[in-house]
Amino acid sequence: MRVLAVDDDPIILDLLEVSLHQSGFCDLVTAASAEEALSALEEASEMFDCFLLDIVMPGKDGIALCADIRAMSAYRQTPIIMITALTGYEPLDRAFAAGATDYVRKPLNGLELGTRINLANMLNESLRREAAKEELLKQQMAQPIPQATRVAAVEGVEGVVDILRLENNLLRLPDGCYALNLVAFDVIGTDSGSQPEDVFDAAIQLAAKTIAAVLADRRFIVSHAGEGVFVGFYSGRRVIWEADLQSAINQELTQSGPSEPIAIEVTIPTSLRLISGRGALDVLMGYVDSRLQPLGENAPVDQETVERSQEQEPTEFQS
Repeated sequence: MRVLAVDDDPIILDLLEVSLHQSGFCDLVTAASAEEALSALEEASEMFDCFLLDIVMPGKDGIALCADIRAMSAYRQTPIIMITALTGYEPLDRAFAAGATDYVRKPLNGLELGTRINLANMLNESLRREAAKEELLKQQMAQPIPQATRVAAVEGVEGVVDILRLENNLLRLPDGCYALNLVAFDVIGTDSGSQPEDVFDAAIQLAAKTIAAVLADRRFIVSHAGEGVFVGFYSGRRVIWEADLQSAINQELTQSGPSEPIAIEVTIPTSLRLISGRGALDVLMGYVDSRLQPLGENAPVDQETVERSQEQEPTEFQS
């Protein structure tokens, strides 16, 4: 992993070099100013995988340098970690607005810095996988989503939308990775082939209300993809574990007291917390395909996504 560190304090650059070396990141290039860093970028024969930028520097500061780097097409998504001794959040807000990915505070903590760099490396690996399969993803998006025998319309439940709106919400996200928690819910006991339509629709409506009630304190979007399979996402740094979400779903169902009891099985289709909009849609549709393929027409399943799903502080979700 190739890292460019920029700080006007030579002691900080020495500390960065020692910390990164101890963490196993040996390919470090340093610069004492924004101007020197831009020259290093122009002269570089290899791309950089991560940037460490001090916020306060004489002349052009780290925030302005961050904006310059983001203006380069080659580095639109490369992780940029800001370094600051400032205690307020206003400079960090400006840094994130300029395109920063994360930050660490001075005095530097070697373990924290190593963790941030490792996270940046994971992000790069995810971006590289996405770039390698961009053409395949376009082909998949051009094909209709395999439809189940019956897709019940859900009405009047806030946050529960049709599948096309969920797709559009993810595809409209700008390039970059976001703090998204992907979720899936399988409604057990709904068989559209053997149930009257009104019974099936009522079960789906109840499931939608239950899911929405459990996710009510989060910014979420969920969709019924068909045959009792719901997929969606909620945003932000807060992570909820599968077992906790399953417990909350079971409790909500118990309190609702339905005349026709149903069960809802919770699945977290990927452990990734930093993911692009396209990547999130890829994972969710891969899950839908895996659940509904027996009912469809041999829809292709993205095996790499399934394997990757069996494989984390994120930046905030932006809409």
